[in-house]
Amino acid sequence: MANLPSDDKRKEKLKVEVIPTYVNKKGISGKVINNRLAKIKAHFSEYELIGTHAGRRTFICFALSSGIPPQVVMKWTGNSDYQAMKPYIDISEKTKVNAMQLFEEEMSK
Repeated sequence: MANLPSDDKRKEKLKVEVIPTYVNKKGISGKVINNRLAKIKAHFSEYELIGTHAGRRTFICFALSSGIPPQVVMKWTGNSDYQAMKPYIDISEKTKVNAMQLFEEEMSK
């Protein structure tokens, strides 16, 4: 982990060196954007494109979806503000609803 670039260095390199080369201001199609994003990805390894916050969000979402109470996840992650956790809790609720729908579909066959 010691040789991973900081989020600030990674963002600065994307902003200054790579993105201006491939991204136009307006009027470009989804296909063009995908092609340009592929070229951006070619300049970086995966760990350079994913910031540490992505891992944090993934951990929180998986923990909540696994049924761990929000208060416990908040303690683990150092969140003291319930409003900051609410988006993750909402995602967790959607996951539970989707899982129940899949279960009900299977049971009705």
